[in-house]
Amino acid sequence: MIAMLAAVQIATGGLTGAPGQDAPAQDTPATALPGNRVQPDGRFLISMGERAVVRFDAAMKPTIVSLEKVDPASAGSLERNLGDGLVSFTLGSGVNDTHVLRVESGLADNFDYGAVIGMQVGQGFGLAPTSTCTIPTGKIGLETWPDPPAIVLLGPFTTSAGQRPSCATRASLPED
Repeated sequence: MIAMLAAVQIATGGLTGAPGQDAPAQDTPATALPGNRVQPDGRFLISMGERAVVRFDAAMKPTIVSLEKVDPASAGSLERNLGDGLVSFTLGSGVNDTHVLRVESGLADNFDYGAVIGMQVGQGFGLAPTSTCTIPTGKIGLETWPDPPAIVLLGPFTTSAGQRPSCATRASLPED
């Protein structure tokens, strides 16, 4: 775990904090989270088996509403679990030995996110950027990998007027 955090710190310019730390229950500015999980530019870290629910300001800087441990197998679920104006990011396992980042949008506009994944590589730890993904309004995005990422650094985030080709399978949310 120490090697993973050191690699992220070097690659991202100083992110600190440990995956698995509990976040406060109330809305908290991301930079005020215990362990300073979020960088000043708004990128934030989640680890396998975690779900982060965020609210974005007008500049697309996140405020973490909740951060919790979840059953990693629930990440591939297409069940709607979210309120309007919120976005959730869940890192877990999918079907057929895949690993998935589930992104559920309750935003009124499409948005783009980027990510850097960190995973065990032999005796060391490697970081790799993913493609930029667009999450359409009211949809769930699933980004998958064959090998399990230990952590994902999410961001930057921007609003998106158009829809680029998706980075993964999309599904409509069930009607309420």
